Amino acid sequence: MDVTPQDAPLLDVRQLSKSFQVGRDRVQALRGVDFTLRTGQILGLAGESGSGKSTLARILAGSSAASGGQFLLEGQDVSAGKLHDGRWFKQRVQMVFQDPTSSLNPRRTVAQTLEVPLRTLGLSAAARQVRIAELLDLVELGGEYASVFPSALSGGQKQRVAVARALAIQPRLIVLDEPTSALDVSVQAKIIQLLLRLRNQLDLSYLFISHDLSLMRNVADETAIMYLGRIVEQAPTAELFARPRHPYTRMLLSAIPVVSAQEAQLRPAHIAVIGEIPSATHLPSGCTFHTRCPYVTLACKRAEPELEVIGPGHAARCIRVHELERSGVMS
Repeated sequence: MDVTPQDAPLLDVRQLSKSFQVGRDRVQALRGVDFTLRTGQILGLAGESGSGKSTLARILAGSSAASGGQFLLEGQDVSAGKLHDGRWFKQRVQMVFQDPTSSLNPRRTVAQTLEVPLRTLGLSAAARQVRIAELLDLVELGGEYASVFPSALSGGQKQRVAVARALAIQPRLIVLDEPTSALDVSVQAKIIQLLLRLRNQLDLSYLFISHDLSLMRNVADETAIMYLGRIVEQAPTAELFARPRHPYTRMLLSAIPVVSAQEAQLRPAHIAVIGEIPSATHLPSGCTFHTRCPYVTLACKRAEPELEVIGPGHAARCIRVHELERSGVMS
């Protein structure tokens, strides 16, 4: 049966790809990415630098075009450009960036920053002021911050303004690209608490991008792991942390810093991985992780595996996934 807007997920990404020329080389940033995001869900996207996370974020937020594939929002294909750049799309998808300092115009007050998206709604000046007050209240900043310039704000306050700006036109989906990585740890926790409250209060959906898996564990309903432009494992977050099935996922989880014996017991045994992530301009043959994987075989070098469903809501891209689990290596 064809998917209709009534029964479609909020976001449906299908074989999305992105490549671009750098000098004489062709960078393959995304290579057939598939996933869905439901209304009210937080989908975490994790992986090392160079895995394609931010490229995907920019495409889904409308600031970059895909090279191939498609993505549907509320059942509407927005990847072809017809709706992607218009008001319909922008009223449904907004983005919060990593660095709040660079994402805010230093010459605009907080009120002027929040007024920019509100003007697209055709609100009167009085209605805009009412909405600005509502937005500041939503992100737990008082009305006195309306006349303040970004230079007078702390990092956490700037990020709250950035969140308020994203909320201004009442989107359904917010793409969060490393929203706390530029902040102190204590401030990170407060921003995460704010985002979770807003998700519940406003029925928002988040695509939450981060390299910090310890943070992801406490935020995301479901987590996808990316490596060199592809999702290599995806599962409900609790399942992914309890039973990581791809060697790359296990490598990432085993490297998470721990501060207690209880956390140490939950962390997988360390995997010795060789070298660094290869360049996206010269991808390895077969499984692109084979150059770093301690369990590599000749077959791994010959053909790239498909993303295989291995359990309820759990998929992994590894031809040895069942063999490794039976042998006890991945237990």
